[in-house]
Amino acid sequence: MEALHENIPGHLVHPLNPSISVQTPGKPTFLFDSSFFVTMSSSLYQELLPQDQCTLPVVKRTLYFPYMFAGMFIFDRPSITSADLNAEMIGKACFICEQEEPSHPLGSVADTDCDCAKYGPRVTLNQSNGQRVLEHMGAHILYDITLSHSQEVCGLCLQPSPMCMLFLKSRHGASASCSMDIHKSTCANLIHFNYASAAHSSESSPCSNVPIPCPLCPKQSPAVWTYCLHMHFHERHKLASHTQYPINVQLPESEKEGMKKIWDTCFNA
Repeated sequence: MEALHENIPGHLVHPLNPSISVQTPGKPTFLFDSSFFVTMSSSLYQELLPQDQCTLPVVKRTLYFPYMFAGMFIFDRPSITSADLNAEMIGKACFICEQEEPSHPLGSVADTDCDCAKYGPRVTLNQSNGQRVLEHMGAHILYDITLSHSQEVCGLCLQPSPMCMLFLKSRHGASASCSMDIHKSTCANLIHFNYASAAHSSESSPCSNVPIPCPLCPKQSPAVWTYCLHMHFHERHKLASHTQYPINVQLPESEKEGMKKIWDTCFNA
C-alpha cells in the first residue's frame, strides 16, 4: 500500500499475521485468502461505534488498494502494471462494507457530527462548522482544569504533542495566507476551516487558536497552536520568561472573556 496513517485509535486496528510471498527477490508481499478478508472486514464494521465515524482514516484508491478478488487469493503486488490493474478491477473490492440495515450504529449519526474528544457523547460537535469546533477545543485548553497546562495539546482533539502533527502550506494570490495541509497533517479529528477567519478574534467568534509556524523550530517542523505557544517556548526551547519569547503569546482580555463565556455556557450551565 502507498498510504501511511499514523496515530490511529488502537481499537480501530486489528493486527494480522499474513503469509508472505517472495515471487520477486527482494520484494516480499503479503498473501491473503479472499474469504478471510471479507469475514474480517465485516467483523470490524459491526464493531464500530457511532463516534468512530469521526476518527476513521480515509485512504485514497491506489494501484495497490483496495485489494481485489483474483481467483482464490489476493496479492499486494508492488510490480503491478496498468494491464494488471485493468484486469484486477473486473473483480470485487474486498474492503467495501455497505450499510444494509438502517439500524447499524453508523446510520444513526450525521456525517458532520462528532463527540467531544474529552467529554464524549455529552457534547456533540458539528464538524461542518470548523470555527465552532476550534472554539470548543480552545475553551478546554484555556479553562479545563483537568488538562495539563504544562504540555502542548492538539487544538482539534486535545491529544498531547506529538501524537498529532499539523502542517501548513502557503496559498497564492493577493490575499495569500496559510492553510492546513490536510494530506500531510495527522490528527483523528482533522477538519476544514477558513484559516484567515479562524486566526482573527472577534466578539461573535472570539477564538483565534490556529496552528502557526514556530519561529525557533526548523522550517519543516509541525506547526504549534497559538494557545499552546507559551508551553512550547517554555518546554521545547527552555525559555523561562515571556520577555525571551520571539513573538507575543498574550491573549487580549476581550478574547479571554469571550472564551470564558463559551466555557461557562458548555460546562457550567
